[in-house]
Amino acid sequence: MIAEGNAANRRTHVRKPLDAEIDLVARDRSHRVRLLDLSCGGARVRAAEKLGEWGDAVTVRLPGKEDRRVLGTIVRVQPDPQGVTFGLRFEPVPADMYKSISGLLDLR
Repeated sequence: MIAEGNAANRRTHVRKPLDAEIDLVARDRSHRVRLLDLSCGGARVRAAEKLGEWGDAVTVRLPGKEDRRVLGTIVRVQPDPQGVTFGLRFEPVPADMYKSISGLLDLR
C-alpha cells in the first residue's frame, strides 16, 4: 500500500474536497454515493457497501444541472467507519469535460 503522502506527490491534478451526492454506475447498477473529493484525473467516493473491485469500470455522473458523465476505473477500495471508500481514476477526459470539471473545482 502506498502511503497517502506518496500518493499525493504522484498526482498530476489538483484535488479539491467536495461533499455532494452523485450517481455511480458499477457492475451495471446505479448507486447513490457521496463524493468526497474531485480532480480532473479522478475522484474519491464513499458508498454504504462494496460496489466493485480494483480494476472495475465505472461511470460517474458529476453534480450540476448538466448531464456530465465521466468514465473511470476503481483504483482503490478501502473500508471506513461509514462504509467503503473508493478511489477512481478517470479515463482521458475530453476537453469540454475537462473544462466542466475545472469549473466545479474553480480552477479557471
